[in-house]
Amino acid sequence: EEDDDDDVFHIGDFEIELENESSSHEVVQHAYGATKEVWAWGKTVPVLSNVLGLTEGVTSKFFEITIHVDDVEKDLVIPNLKKLDDEIVSPSIGTILKIIGPAVSVGEEVLVKPALHHIVQIPFLGQL
Repeated sequence: EEDDDDDVFHIGDFEIELENESSSHEVVQHAYGATKEVWAWGKTVPVLSNVLGLTEGVTSKFFEITIHVDDVEKDLVIPNLKKLDDEIVSPSIGTILKIIGPAVSVGEEVLVKPALHHIVQIPFLGQL
């Protein structure tokens, strides 16, 4: 498999390979999952459990009646989150990484290496 040199950046000993725009980072889906975990935790807190459970029941019933969806998460939420990730978030992340990747690589050469070189030359630090 051949690597495209424009998609690989070196920072010191590390190599960062950018994925193509079609790859999915699933940022929104992971955020939704984390939110669900916080919600589930909140349902274990005595003060919040009744309110969160009631809210969840009312919302589920609302969607069932108004748009005839039995499983809101499976039929409505997950497909739309995936679409948001695939069409907006992942391509945006890929574009941002392509823009800042070269700057990070140059920044390491211009700032980090000279700074480390001067730090190592300080007598009491150089002996560590």
